[in-house]
Amino acid sequence: MTAAPATATAVASHAPVRQASVGHVPSLRELPAPPDAVKARELLGDLVVADEDDVPGYSRAKFPHWITQYGTCDAREVVLQRDGQDVVQDDQCRATSGT
Repeated sequence: MTAAPATATAVASHAPVRQASVGHVPSLRELPAPPDAVKARELLGDLVVADEDDVPGYSRAKFPHWITQYGTCDAREVVLQRDGQDVVQDDQCRATSGT
C-alpha cells in the first residue's frame, strides 16, 4: 500500500519551513516543531491510502530484491543477520529467532 497526503498543504500547515538551497542541510533550529498528538492525528486522517495496483508504472517484477546472495541465503536473510541482534538461522538461512 502507498500513503500520500491528500493535499500538499496538510503537512506544512502547522509551521513555516524555510526553503532549503541545494546541498543545504537544515539545522535543528530550522526544522519545524513536530505537531502535538491532536494535530498529528488530524494530519494522519488526511492521508489517502491507495491500492498497490493504482501506482502507475510500478511492477513488482522490476524489483527482484530478494536475490540470492550466497548459498541459499537471499538478500532479506543476509540483512536480517547483519542488522539483527542474536539472529539464529536454520540450515536454509531462514531466521528462526532473534530481534
